[in-house]
Amino acid sequence: MLGNLGPLSRDWLGLYAGYAEDHGDVVFVRLFHVPICLLVNPRDIEDVLVTKPANFTKSADYRALVRLLGNGLLTSEGAFWHRQRSRIQPAFRREKIPSCGRVMTSAVGRISSWQ
Repeated sequence: MLGNLGPLSRDWLGLYAGYAEDHGDVVFVRLFHVPICLLVNPRDIEDVLVTKPANFTKSADYRALVRLLGNGLLTSEGAFWHRQRSRIQPAFRREKIPSCGRVMTSAVGRISSWQ
């Protein structure tokens, strides 16, 4: 019933990397009853997020999360999502990534020490 919930809770990045290694650039999995499509190839991710976002919609499960999470990047779509994404985009410019990497590495180190 819980499928990959155990491995997912222990090492979600490793689980996804294993899926990609075993099944290729596009992997379909289920978490409980929710179908999830994992994209591995950066070009595919760019198509969904940048080049052709109008061609993709989020599942009803994501739309149901609006009550819990609000209308943010995870739950919104269309023009509203595009405005939100445009506002946050400057934080992800190439020259800012190294400083973000240091912060993320430090945070992961602290989380790893919890186990």
